[in-house]
Amino acid sequence: MPLSSVEKFRKLVLAYEDEVQRKQHKMGKRVDPRDVVEPKPATGYCSFLRGQQVVWSPSYEVIGTFTPATGTWIWGFSDPTVEPRLVSRLDAVRKQGLEWGIDELSIDAHTLGTEQEAWEFATVAVAIARADAMVRIVGPNDTRWLALFDGPPASRSSASMRAIRESQMGMPALRTSITSAAPVRTSSSPSVRPALGHVATNPDETEPTGSTRADLGQRLFELIPYALQQQLGIVQLRATATPPSGPVGTVSMHSELSLTPAQGGPPIPLNPSRALEDSLVALWIRCRDRQGPFRFCTARLENGPQGFITQVFLE
Repeated sequence: MPLSSVEKFRKLVLAYEDEVQRKQHKMGKRVDPRDVVEPKPATGYCSFLRGQQVVWSPSYEVIGTFTPATGTWIWGFSDPTVEPRLVSRLDAVRKQGLEWGIDELSIDAHTLGTEQEAWEFATVAVAIARADAMVRIVGPNDTRWLALFDGPPASRSSASMRAIRESQMGMPALRTSITSAAPVRTSSSPSVRPALGHVATNPDETEPTGSTRADLGQRLFELIPYALQQQLGIVQLRATATPPSGPVGTVSMHSELSLTPAQGGPPIPLNPSRALEDSLVALWIRCRDRQGPFRFCTARLENGPQGFITQVFLE
């Protein structure tokens, strides 16, 4: 039985949301939520200002505009107030919608129930247009989403190509994302000796996997002052995840870290690194796809008789 337009659209959202989530997280490393965002239609560039300093100035195009009072979404390529040159790459969304038979992408305007639905429209648009990220600008009466392009157009990612192939082949069932679930708590504690380099994760394993424990153990070990590495006692981590609003945005982590020396004494506070934060965010994204995102991640690294031992708990 052929899929309906709505079913096809939902499958695209599921196929694209993790890819766009990673793009938003990458953008979050270079800009701050407090930066002033100034799109300049005359030049086609969007400046992120921190005081008098321009911290990023990508080119931009208009994805669409949502009016909360009426619940109306209008695509940028159909908005008469938007210049055609500011939607040249976003017009690919309309063309793909016509080709795939997805009204949500090809009809000019839609009535939405919530702003989260507008985030979903923007998510699909960013992936199809191969934008590097997007930004949401809130005005007095409406909210506008802009697609941001940094440098030459990016190549289509594997997630994008997968969604395109499957759309053109009748949209078979995709692996679904669980966005809400009861808290999950798991644990295990094999002996892990930190090793440099990325450790691949088996997509069929339940988190925290052995690879996850090895990766977090390595990141925790890197935070220990050199003078204390040979007398490592216990490193403890408590990370709180703040999920994005809607299916996209930047996941933020608040981490509390301490080292208890082997010789005893009071715990020594440690500062989290960017590498540790990236590992925690990547874990959050993987958990969202498999078992529901975690709210808290606690980890413990200690030097046991057989080497380093890493324990990880998610809840």
